[in-house]
Amino acid sequence: MTILVTGGTKGIGLAIALRLAGPDETLVLGYRGDEAAAALAKGRVEAAGARVTTVRADVGEIEGAATLMEAVSSLGGGLKVLVHSAATIYPTSLLEADLERFTAAMRANGLSLLYLVHKALP
Repeated sequence: MTILVTGGTKGIGLAIALRLAGPDETLVLGYRGDEAAAALAKGRVEAAGARVTTVRADVGEIEGAATLMEAVSSLGGGLKVLVHSAATIYPTSLLEADLERFTAAMRANGLSLLYLVHKALP
């Protein structure tokens, strides 16, 4: 069984991944774009004894959620735990918001959990 941590290569997501890592655990760490952070996170979680796969995917897109769940499925055993820690910070007043950036933040922070759960269903 696999533990999936979205946003799992930095900040709170990485801290959660390190807490869940252990000799008998398999983790998939999802990240959006920072390859260097993903490589460092993989090494840190592996040092805690877990088997780790990093997957580049944008959970704010349905295809990104599908990519993560396909990675979990490819490891066999199914999904044990889903930790949704990915977030996009876009501090702005509503009337001054760039609509594309605001929509992307809403997808990443809100809709992504729905996308992930739908793709995790059998």
